[in-house]
Amino acid sequence: MDNKKQVEKYISILKKWNKCINLLQGDTLENILGRHITDSLQILDLLKSEEKILDIGSGAGFPGMVLAINGFENIVLCEKSYKKTIFLLSVKKALNLNISILNDNIYNFKHKNYTCIARAFGSLLKLLEIMERLNSPKGVFHKGENYRQEIEEASRVFKFDFKPTESVTNRGSVILTIRNVGRR
Repeated sequence: MDNKKQVEKYISILKKWNKCINLLQGDTLENILGRHITDSLQILDLLKSEEKILDIGSGAGFPGMVLAINGFENIVLCEKSYKKTIFLLSVKKALNLNISILNDNIYNFKHKNYTCIARAFGSLLKLLEIMERLNSPKGVFHKGENYRQEIEEASRVFKFDFKPTESVTNRGSVILTIRNVGRR
């Protein structure tokens, strides 16, 4: 199945499941392709397919599931909600994807040296704490219009290198690529 057909099937499954469990807000449900898929695809060029990737708080599968549809296989989608995990497993099976899905709290994840990705998970400070604990070499995070404030807040606790890439889907938002995380 080609990428376009997989994305269409993913969206179809997502809409069906969204009637039973809250995966997406109603106002973004009609624009899944533009609002969620395209937004997730922005990070493709910031990652290498051979990287071990950890999607923190996968929820409906953004961005990790979209990466998997686009050929990434070394991905763990970590989601603490059992219902959302069952959804993710059903998508994995329906699309025949070679990825791992973990139903657990990210704070229980023990593996090291994963590149961390997240979209709408939490503050940059929280994400840097996770990166530090997991000895992550890199983080790629979708951040909203308040990203400068989040950088300032996180800089009080951590030293880190960052590169913002302007979002193509949300004016004023960025994708932050983070490296070299250490405590102050």
